[in-house]
Amino acid sequence: MKTPKPARRLLERLLEAPLPDAVFQVAPRVLTGIRVLSKERTVGGRFIAALPSGAVRPAFEGANVADPAAVEARIREGMLKLGLSQGTAAVLIPELCARVFLLPVDAVPASDRERDRIVRWRVGKLVPNLPEDARFVHEGVSAADGERIVAAVARPEVVLQYEGLFTRSGLAPGSVTVPSLSLIGLLPAGSGDALVVNVEDDSISITAVVGSEPVLFRQKPFVLDRGSGTPLGRRIGPLVKEIENTALYLEDKEKKHISAVWLRAPFDDGDDLLAELAKQLSLPVRETGSLVPGDAAARDKTLLSALYGLTS
Repeated sequence: MKTPKPARRLLERLLEAPLPDAVFQVAPRVLTGIRVLSKERTVGGRFIAALPSGAVRPAFEGANVADPAAVEARIREGMLKLGLSQGTAAVLIPELCARVFLLPVDAVPASDRERDRIVRWRVGKLVPNLPEDARFVHEGVSAADGERIVAAVARPEVVLQYEGLFTRSGLAPGSVTVPSLSLIGLLPAGSGDALVVNVEDDSISITAVVGSEPVLFRQKPFVLDRGSGTPLGRRIGPLVKEIENTALYLEDKEKKHISAVWLRAPFDDGDDLLAELAKQLSLPVRETGSLVPGDAAARDKTLLSALYGLTS
């Protein structure tokens, strides 16, 4: 599987080290990791560890890690399982810690400085109260329907909280990104125009990939109610609506036809969610875990799929 070149360039800009010794994902309830064998471009080991409730509280600003000692203990346990005592790590942080924008432009400036000026101005109009110290990374993308700049923004204070977890555990976190962007790298060549839907404990993100390029990104807080007796089909109503609205927008406004939905729902009832979405949507729904090699359990593959996206 090959990542589309412009999308890969964006990931490399976000990652700075596209093939680290390991990739980790920090989520509210779980820490996952894989060992990367860079020469073979393969995965040499993997682990999944539960985190204490409340240890990680994702947010765009403020305190995100309420119990750093507990998270660091899990990181060190994971390093032992992966056979690592030190090295470099790519880190996937929760979706709500960063914001992603796809900005149409007449032409992508060749100068990084000029591109940065445009991104800051355009994003500033979309988010008027964006902090002055916001950290931006961006890359130009050319596609058949025009050019755009893909930009991600995060608060340095938040990124440093996650980086510190790994630095204190003996790893050098040379790269930080979010799962939704890494999942682009997992899509197989020739998979057609698709929506990549990532459902986390506290958010959903939808990335539209058309002609092998990201053309639209939507992200919002979302909690799947599990405490009531309401049928799953009704509880996922907001998710279904968001997917349908995104597909309709692309068809009506952008004249793009979505052929499939790729779902990442790393929960115990993820298979039920997949089946229910397949019932309610007119589009085929596929699971990102099916793209992960090996014989691990289906839920484990789903959990790890965002990490594998960075090694493809």
